[in-house]
Amino acid sequence: MRLLFLVVLIKRGIRPFVELISIILLGMSLFCAIFLYKAKESFRQIMILPKEKIVFFERGASLKKISQTLFQEGLIPSSLKFRVGVRLFHQGVVLQAGEYAFQGQVTPAYILDQLQMGRVLRHKITLPEGWETPLLIRALEGKKDLFSKEPIPSIEEGSLLPETYEFVRGESIEALIMRMKKAQEKWLMPLWEGRAPSLPLATPKDALILASLVEKETAIARERPYVAAVFFNRLRKGIPLQCDATVRYGLWLKRGAPLSGALSKEDLKEETPFNTYVHAGLPPTPICHPGRAALQAVMMPAKTEDLYFVADGKGGHVFSATYEAHKKHHGAWRKIYQSQKKAREAPLEPLQSHERN
Repeated sequence: MRLLFLVVLIKRGIRPFVELISIILLGMSLFCAIFLYKAKESFRQIMILPKEKIVFFERGASLKKISQTLFQEGLIPSSLKFRVGVRLFHQGVVLQAGEYAFQGQVTPAYILDQLQMGRVLRHKITLPEGWETPLLIRALEGKKDLFSKEPIPSIEEGSLLPETYEFVRGESIEALIMRMKKAQEKWLMPLWEGRAPSLPLATPKDALILASLVEKETAIARERPYVAAVFFNRLRKGIPLQCDATVRYGLWLKRGAPLSGALSKEDLKEETPFNTYVHAGLPPTPICHPGRAALQAVMMPAKTEDLYFVADGKGGHVFSATYEAHKKHHGAWRKIYQSQKKAREAPLEPLQSHERN
């Protein structure tokens, strides 16, 4: 009897407890359902950005780190809801590292799509035609914060194709340089295979060297094949190329700084491996990174007997087949040069007063 009474008492005592637990579990289930619904709906919430936001995620960044950064930048309404939504409703999604830019109106769903597709911000760097390697290195150093921490590799003069290149933050400079080099090889070799017959060039490197001289001597498209032809004619006859740009390059390497102003007679006589007034034939390496047009001009030069060219004072050049004609043209250029020099050095006249009496 006593045992029966104890069982009844226990049952009556546990039942309220069980009911309480059931209510708690039901409440928790309801809370979770509401939270999950809001988490899913939060991916549609529009976030208005007053200005462009740029965020960067390093390789190996966790979902928690990514969501916290997005929330701190005001790109998503909740870090927790974003993480829950990704794990429950977007299983298998891989968020890619990199630098991303967002502006205007965005939603977490849009941001997730950008990170999943890896639509990272792309930066640009331009290697202009005729730039020397030191100038490119200076440009790369100016953007070093965008690259990985590896040092700039050795860059062979003339080995890169001048062009505008895109890169992403965190990319190595070595990878970028390799792309520049492959771009040039891809462009150079078909030109080399289709070059005009009987050119005095032994290797594609010789073509690069001569193209770098053409690049430095003229920026006028129609003149490039003629400048190339002059150099070829001089090579065939064993006449020194006498290219001022090679003298400047050699003295830059020797003195550690680029030259300003006109070359002096002493400069033309100073010994460097690149001085084509002193040494016959091609210089040992290119003197800059030549562009496509200069390379094309070297592979398909003009048909002419010219051996000389000199500036005409109008931005172009006058070409001559004989030294007598060249001497005449050179004298005309010297007069123009001296006249321009006097105009540059002349003191400015004071402004006249035009006040009425």
